[in-house]
Amino acid sequence: MQIEPSRYAGEDLPTYIQMLASRLAVRSRQTDPFGRYQDPEFKAPEPKILAAAPTQRFQPEPPTPFINIVGALPVNMVTAEKQQFLIGDRVFSTNQTFKISLPNGKQVTVQVVSISATQILFRNVETGETAPLTLNMMPAGMQRGTDGISAPGVTQGGSNAPIEIQPVTPLSNNR
Repeated sequence: MQIEPSRYAGEDLPTYIQMLASRLAVRSRQTDPFGRYQDPEFKAPEPKILAAAPTQRFQPEPPTPFINIVGALPVNMVTAEKQQFLIGDRVFSTNQTFKISLPNGKQVTVQVVSISATQILFRNVETGETAPLTLNMMPAGMQRGTDGISAPGVTQGGSNAPIEIQPVTPLSNNR
């Protein structure tokens, strides 16, 4: 079986091959896809040695204040009567120690000093520094009232104020 030129080549095969080769991107590029120069006689220029730039000295990152570390703890729930609080699915109680991992890779060992309904007090075990986490368990947009509860019929515990009622009118017996 004899190999014949492509049907598009016509009778003049060398001219057809040169025409196709001229369209290849390799012809207009200095380097091949692997970064090697196409010209076998090419000599790479000598690399220029630049004067050494002054090196920047390492500036240590200032330490994060302990109150900011404690303020970032995501407390979900506090049970003041049991002296416990919840972070995620972990329960912590008074005098318990645990580690907090900071974004820069450092770890801080923290001890729970006290727990109340409004505040949790923590101590940094390494430095002895204490910081409170003030709790605001109200949903977003809500705030505590300043005068207490003012709903009709509800009084403060131990108050001598009279209980307010709304008399019920009897239903008529017309059936």
